[in-house]
Amino acid sequence: MLRLHLTLLGGFQARRGSGDAVALPTRKAQALLAYLALPLGRAHPRDKLASVLWGGIREESARASLRQALFSLRRALGGEASAVLRQEGDLVALSPAAVEVDVADFERAVATGSAESLARAAELYRGDLLAGLGVDETPFEEWLLGERERLRELALEGLAKLLAQQRKDGMLEPAVQTALRLLMLDPLQEPVHRTLMRLYAQLERRGAALRQYQQCVSVMQRELGVEPQAETKALYQEILRERPRRARPDSATERGELSQVVEHGALGATAETELIGRTADVEQLCRTLDAAIAGAGRVVAVLGEGGIGKSRLVSELGGVAAGRGMTVLLGRSYESEQILPFGPWVDAMRAGRIAADAELLARLGPTLRPELARLLPEIGDAPAAGSGATDARLVFESVAQLITQLAERRPVLVVLEDLHWADETSARLLAFAGRRLAGSRVVLIATAREEEMVDAPALRRAIDDLQREDRVTTLALRPLSRPDTLALVRAFARLGDEAELERVGERAWAASEGNPFVAVETVRAHADNAWVAHEGGLALSERVREIVGRRLERLSERGQSLAAVAAVIGREFEFTLLQRAAGLEGEEAAAGVEELVRRGVLQGVGERFDFIHDRIREVVSGRLLSPRRKLLHLRVAEALEAARSHDPDVEMLSIGLHYRDAEVWDKAVTCLRQASLLAAQRAAYREAASGFDHALAALRRLPQSREGMELAYEINSELRGAAVPPGDLRKQVEALREMETIAQALDDRDRLRAALSASIYTLGALGDHPGAVRAGERARALRAEAGDLLGQAGSDSMMSRAYYAMGQYSRTIEAATRAYTVLTGKLMYERSTRLGLLQSIAARVWAAMALAERGDFVDANARVDEAIHIAEVDQGTHERVWSRFGGGRVAFVQGDLERAVALLEPILILARGDLGVYVSRIASTLGSAYLFLGRTAEALTLLEQAADHGRAIGFLHGHSLVLALLAEGYLRAGRLDDASRTAAEALELARKQGERGWEAWTLRLLGELDCERSAADAATRYGEALALAVELGMRPLQAHCRRGLAGVIQARSELSAAIALYREMGMTFWLRRAEVDPA
Repeated sequence: MLRLHLTLLGGFQARRGSGDAVALPTRKAQALLAYLALPLGRAHPRDKLASVLWGGIREESARASLRQALFSLRRALGGEASAVLRQEGDLVALSPAAVEVDVADFERAVATGSAESLARAAELYRGDLLAGLGVDETPFEEWLLGERERLRELALEGLAKLLAQQRKDGMLEPAVQTALRLLMLDPLQEPVHRTLMRLYAQLERRGAALRQYQQCVSVMQRELGVEPQAETKALYQEILRERPRRARPDSATERGELSQVVEHGALGATAETELIGRTADVEQLCRTLDAAIAGAGRVVAVLGEGGIGKSRLVSELGGVAAGRGMTVLLGRSYESEQILPFGPWVDAMRAGRIAADAELLARLGPTLRPELARLLPEIGDAPAAGSGATDARLVFESVAQLITQLAERRPVLVVLEDLHWADETSARLLAFAGRRLAGSRVVLIATAREEEMVDAPALRRAIDDLQREDRVTTLALRPLSRPDTLALVRAFARLGDEAELERVGERAWAASEGNPFVAVETVRAHADNAWVAHEGGLALSERVREIVGRRLERLSERGQSLAAVAAVIGREFEFTLLQRAAGLEGEEAAAGVEELVRRGVLQGVGERFDFIHDRIREVVSGRLLSPRRKLLHLRVAEALEAARSHDPDVEMLSIGLHYRDAEVWDKAVTCLRQASLLAAQRAAYREAASGFDHALAALRRLPQSREGMELAYEINSELRGAAVPPGDLRKQVEALREMETIAQALDDRDRLRAALSASIYTLGALGDHPGAVRAGERARALRAEAGDLLGQAGSDSMMSRAYYAMGQYSRTIEAATRAYTVLTGKLMYERSTRLGLLQSIAARVWAAMALAERGDFVDANARVDEAIHIAEVDQGTHERVWSRFGGGRVAFVQGDLERAVALLEPILILARGDLGVYVSRIASTLGSAYLFLGRTAEALTLLEQAADHGRAIGFLHGHSLVLALLAEGYLRAGRLDDASRTAAEALELARKQGERGWEAWTLRLLGELDCERSAADAATRYGEALALAVELGMRPLQAHCRRGLAGVIQARSELSAAIALYREMGMTFWLRRAEVDPA
């Protein structure tokens, strides 16, 4: 009958037959029981046991200690002791009938040799014999070492037999696990590395097969100082030449579950040493993972100079996250693609095979899936081009929801590397996602070079915003200490000569000053006999160039050539792209890549490749002469263009930039323009504008022709459209001037009409309202000549904007009504330009705001409701923002402050995303509503932000009103000097730009200010404001002025007139205030 079960492989555990644990009081008691169990049943003399476990003390004491240990064993075993322990005279043994030992079971299973028994043996071998159990007795330790080695060899034998049997039976996945266990026991078994590579290749896990070779290279160099065998190199090259398959759903994806982690090696280079000097950083990040697993998601910004170890640190964290069952997604930005919209986010989603996860995409629903398709066209359902302005918030929401859905399956780690090179939209999405995912099981890690942050204002703003909300942890990596640097060198170099190791360590410390990348490169250079001494005071970048440069010189000519192509590609790449661009046969290219991987220049990233570090890319690129660089850019562009037909991951922007750098200007223009239009569809307007600039610059390098001029006109028109949402007036003006010049040179009246129509908006934005009207009249006449109803309506709508600014409200209503009246049916939802605002909405809003200034609130609210309804049908961001701004402005003028706030708060968030041109107007109106609701501190913050924003972008349309509202905020906050100064500035600007309605508003405010100083001056100001308000038909302002006058001159008639006007117009808020407080 079984009384005791001993588990000795992988540790020590004793359990009774019932399953209860047996607690032994000392480590020597455990060691004694284990010694007696191997082999089970053998009797040992007491003297021998005492000498093995207590050999360092006198014989009498040793025997006494043995008696005490046996006594403690019997007491721990209790009633089973007599059946388990056999003591006959001077001999002690364990009874085979009552004791079961996992070691004996393991040995029998290996000896049996069947597939089932070998699998059982593999299961039993959980680790080294008595792992973690040590006693300070030489005889015991010698015995233990021998037994461990014997059993380890037996495990290797059994696993090798099992692996062979599994391969024979076609059990590929179990064979992979067996091979991995073999390598854990003995990583120097190169044939097993090859077997594992073949298994991965058979399973179509090509990236894992390629990465296994890197691990083989690393361990052979580290432990033995040798290269892999020729057979291993040949196998690697053979797998490399196989055409990579498009990512197909694995079984987990087919079940609707994204694979747990994008092959973890994608998180960085195969680690050649343990992570040194970053224990505290890893612990802090692990605590962040633990918090996220518990539902407290967070953003972490890992900052540090190039080469400091950011990628190595997050790679380590990725391994920890994968071990904890998290989904890990990795995206990266590249210096060569800084205007690629959402670059690192798209990279991460594609690496995670999101497009293959049908169940996950279905959960996004019919609204968000098409928005995600703007970033990942391969998932289908993307909105058609020209379907309206993109709502950036919906695009952001689609990404945030995708990650949220992933996190519902299992916690998620998203790593975005090198965000200092990211586009602005990616940085803004980081801030958005950081807020949205705070309560989810998600960790977002962004890495960036500290020295590059000065040129990444969007990323700085995103991190600052998250810091203010306490949603980000900033982890600044500092150089390693001298001891840690020397430890890194010792771990990496593996030199047997201690004196030589000391010399290399000192060289590495002197060259690196604690920068891990430079320290490792120094060791590599020493190993390649490429060491170069440095003069004192040499900058770190200079030292990197010298060290890496000498290593590159040691490569073969083929290796150097391939490294140059890889550097020109500028980002991670597939083998086939490198091969095509290099113009090599597959076998030769594979041999070259194998050399670059083996020599620590390239690394595998999934099925792709990249440089071990961007610093190496920079050095390789810097060594290229201009003619060769141009040729390589051309080859890369052609290879990418060929690949794009079957690979949706290839970005048109990359092709265009390579053609540009190859000076193939016609193709550069075509590709860059297409890329910019796609960026605009993704709501990445700044990136789109930058791309159009690049396209125009390339176009100017071509011989002038009519066709080229027409194309330049179209691209300038698209550039101008992309510059409107962010409020980039400089680009708008430059583009419009070019458009008008080209149209006149072409004698093209259609294009001239379009240029003039577009200029109406920009002239108004610059405060030239009469000029806007003149341009509008010319454009309308040309549109009428062509019978273009949509164009005529657009001109009328834009002229109504100028009339509104000048306080000509009757003309505003007349022109706006003329515009929206003809825009019926399909015309109601047609745009005159690709990125333009629907004029059926714009015209209604201008009419509504003019009606509100006249006090016709019933009609004003009717126009607003119509505009909002059209916007809901259209679903465009511009339309949603502008229609609700109109509603908010009307509600504010009427005094319906709660409605104003409800309409304006949501759209201010949208405007701050991609419609910056609206920020000052929305924020100033919302701030004023807060002011009258008693939220003074919030009001002043918004009002000041509105004024600052308007100044920053140079947007002058309505800026005098923005200043006047800020002055009113200062007045009500008791800051009279600030109020007077700002009001004077507002009045000056209003008069300069002929904005008479806002001049009247400012005069009324000055009357309020003068109430604090002089009643006579206040009465004069109120009188001036009232006269102008009467002239312009501004009944709400007339009521305010009469109420103010009543308080100053104590005229009951003025107060009665004000109350009558408020009541007549339905201005309930102001009516109540006038009845309670006439001042």
